Amino acid sequence: MSNDIKKAWDKISPSEAAADRMQNQILESVRASPQNERKVFAMNISLGRKLKAAVVAVAVLCVCTLTVYAAVALLTAEQAAEFLWPELAQAFRQPEAIEINKTQVDGAYNITLIGIAPGAGLTGVDIAAKDHIFAIVAVQKSDGSAMKEDAFGQFHPIPFIQGQKPWQGGVDSAGVVKIKDGVLYLFVDCEDLALFSDKAITLGVSDIFCFDEVSYTYHESTGLVTPNEEYAGVNVLFSLPIDASFAKGR
Repeated sequence: MSNDIKKAWDKISPSEAAADRMQNQILESVRASPQNERKVFAMNISLGRKLKAAVVAVAVLCVCTLTVYAAVALLTAEQAAEFLWPELAQAFRQPEAIEINKTQVDGAYNITLIGIAPGAGLTGVDIAAKDHIFAIVAVQKSDGSAMKEDAFGQFHPIPFIQGQKPWQGGVDSAGVVKIKDGVLYLFVDCEDLALFSDKAITLGVSDIFCFDEVSYTYHESTGLVTPNEEYAGVNVLFSLPIDASFAKGR
C-alpha cells in the first residue's frame, strides 16, 4: 500500500453502527454464496465503502471456516446408504454396523472408509445378502474442489482375504456410485465375504479395476496384501474389523 493511500485509509473512522451494518452485510453475502468472496469485496470497494481490518478478517475467517467444513462434512454411513441404495440402507441401522471414518490421502484424493455393515438379518430385499458385507467409501479431492461425473468408474473397491492369492480369485464386489455436494460416494457390496470372517480382511480402493502387482503386493509369507509405495496412482488399503459375530449379524 502506498504512503498516500495508507494515510487516507487511516483517516477513515466509520461509526460503530456503520461498521456493524457493513459486517452483517458481508457475512450475509458470504453465507449465501461463499464462492463470491471476491465479488463481495469488489462491490463494496466500488461503492466507496471502507472496511476496517477487523471486519475484513471476520469475513475471510467465515469463508475459510465454511470451506474447511465443506471438505470434512461427510454423510454418515446410514445417510450415504440411503442416498446410494435405499433398499439396503437398513443394514447400516443394525446394531452390528460400524462407523469407521478413517481417511487416507493418496495423491490428489482423500479416501475415507465411512463404515461397514453385515448383510445378515436384512428383510424384504431382492438379493440374498446373508453372507454379504457392505461398505461405504467417500472420495474427495485433496484441494477441496468438487468431484465430477467423469470420476465414475475411476475408483474400484477390491476386497482381499488373508491367505487367498488375489490373482486366483476371491470374492466379487459390486456397488453403486453417486456424487453429492462434490463428494463421490461408493456403496460397496462384497459377496460371500462374511464366510471368511476368521481371516484378516482388507478393502483396497484403486484406480486399477482388479488386483495388479503394480499397485499392490501379495506377501507369500503372511498371506497379506499391502500397497506398493512406488505406485503413482491410487492404491489405498483399509483393514475391516470383521469377526464371526459381526458377519452373522448378532
